[in-house]
Amino acid sequence: MLIVGGCSDVTVTHHVRLEYSQGDSLFVRKKALEGILERVVIKTVHIGEPFVSDLCSSATIERSIVYEDTLRGLWNADQLIGHAEAIALARAHLEELLADAVALHCA
Repeated sequence: MLIVGGCSDVTVTHHVRLEYSQGDSLFVRKKALEGILERVVIKTVHIGEPFVSDLCSSATIERSIVYEDTLRGLWNADQLIGHAEAIALARAHLEELLADAVALHCA
């Protein structure tokens, strides 16, 4: 709480840590888990109003951050991943499919 008396000018600055920024090229986590590489490019970052995240324990003030891509899709940070992680997830899925196909063929 900020209490200011008399005549004074007050400037309050809030710093927000972003995982991604405008122009970043990312991949959709859900699609990578299915073996598909779907790339999105961040066009705009929407930062919401502050809110208290947990009233029961140690309360922290957070802001909702939503990333908008060039096709106007909206994403949370946990839905997007970098190139290396996307390749690893897609490769693991495809290797699992290949192992299943080999097992069926040999059975």
